[in-house]
Amino acid sequence: MLDDVQHLVNRLKEPIPDIETLTHLLAAPLDALGLLPPKFKASNKSPLPEHTFVAHKHVPLVQRILLQCVADTWRDNLVEHGRIVLLEHYFCPDSFLFASPAAGEVTLLAYSTILSLPLTPFAIHILVRLTKEYPIDRLHSTVFASTSRKKCFSWEDCLRNVVAVPAKVANALGGKGTEIPEPLEHATYFNNLSIRSESLVFALSGNPSKGL
Repeated sequence: MLDDVQHLVNRLKEPIPDIETLTHLLAAPLDALGLLPPKFKASNKSPLPEHTFVAHKHVPLVQRILLQCVADTWRDNLVEHGRIVLLEHYFCPDSFLFASPAAGEVTLLAYSTILSLPLTPFAIHILVRLTKEYPIDRLHSTVFASTSRKKCFSWEDCLRNVVAVPAKVANALGGKGTEIPEPLEHATYFNNLSIRSESLVFALSGNPSKGL
């Protein structure tokens, strides 16, 4: 018998009959991560057993499925019904959850997942949000809050992903004649990245124990 997480993943891969079913499927993992908005608590009809949904193991898989099979098909419908937050929280949790460790981890994983796939309109929308809401100093805090001995490698991966965003977007949109969102244009993006990097260096100069 398939475990609960694998069963949920398989259901997300299959055709989803209606928005209520999708809402239930999206709610359970978010609740397990502590990222489900309170008003949607009642939508979690089948809670996952405690400790079965692990962010670093399961979130990238769910993110890939959502980007490839769900997001661009259901996005407008979710917006219309006021439920788009259930989809977006898998990539960019909102400001109410900013301090949650799970929120930072999800965003780090989102960068890796998005950049490993062909960019879709929803993925580009998420990159715009990540750029504004989870800048480099916030990502640094997430990486170095971890107790993992491999956190330095995570920081290297984070930097590699963040720096790669404008080129990835330009390659995806440049040949199609589609306008690049201003926050993701090379000049704007790297100017903002430089400003936040300066803020990070200044903050670390007063507390070098947080590392670089």
